[in-house]
Amino acid sequence: MADPLSIASGVAGLISLTFDFAQSVSTLISDINDASADIKDLESDIKSLSALLKTTQSLYDIYGKSLVEDAAPFAVTLDICLRRCLRICCE
Repeated sequence: MADPLSIASGVAGLISLTFDFAQSVSTLISDINDASADIKDLESDIKSLSALLKTTQSLYDIYGKSLVEDAAPFAVTLDICLRRCLRICCE
């Protein structure tokens, strides 16, 4: 028959292992839930960027090179979209 101290030690080890496993699963689930929000944010940023690029292309097609001279507002908006996409991708 096994020593009671050995049994208690084994049970304590098993409880500790189970607790560590539960914490790891909890962290994984939390990370997965956070990823969903990040993916939605990224999707929104990509759609915004796509719309901006389509508008820019349309304006360039209409106004040609004169658009380049007045492009400062577009450049600022594009920069904001690209920075947001980069931030989300790097997280």
